[in-house]
Amino acid sequence: VGALFNYQQVWDDFPSAASTNIYHINQLADQLTTVTQANLTENRWAYNLNYQYTSKRKTTFSFDADQLNYNADLTNAVSNVFLYNTTTENFEASTKTQISLSSIKADASFSLQNINVESGLKYSSSTTKTSLGALQTNNQGYALALRNQFNFREDNYAAYINLSKNIGKWNVQAGLRTELTALQRKTLLAPTTNNLPDTN
Repeated sequence: VGALFNYQQVWDDFPSAASTNIYHINQLADQLTTVTQANLTENRWAYNLNYQYTSKRKTTFSFDADQLNYNADLTNAVSNVFLYNTTTENFEASTKTQISLSSIKADASFSLQNINVESGLKYSSSTTKTSLGALQTNNQGYALALRNQFNFREDNYAAYINLSKNIGKWNVQAGLRTELTALQRKTLLAPTTNNLPDTN
């Protein structure tokens, strides 16, 4: 019997600021200041469970299960401010990602009336969920919102059996394997443009 577990977290900030001078006919016309702030958080979980048994008659059985989860959250904020122009633009984005990987399998081997039998079952699953949200605004009453979401899931089922027997100098084998895969996916894209209400 065995078990393994692992957890990891990553957290970081990416702040930055920059200024751009805008010239017209060799004279300073305006200055653009861009301030960016990004935050990233990642979490990873992984574990494994396993079991193996062997009898005195050399009958064996093994079981193995694996799971991996990954979550990421990234946010971005960008602000553009002109020194002389009254226009101010802001951009915000949020990206969320979730990934899940699962696997379970069981194998057995034994002897039945001088016939060696090997068989097994396996199930695996992969799930991905990603969402992106974006919002662009300015102080002129304009807003553009974007949302993109993608979901994907794959399930795989497999089974096999193998028979073998020694007949004199000959070895006879026969086997069968079957596998089924199911896929699901969904995509959503929703843009929205609005004029913000005048609060003045």
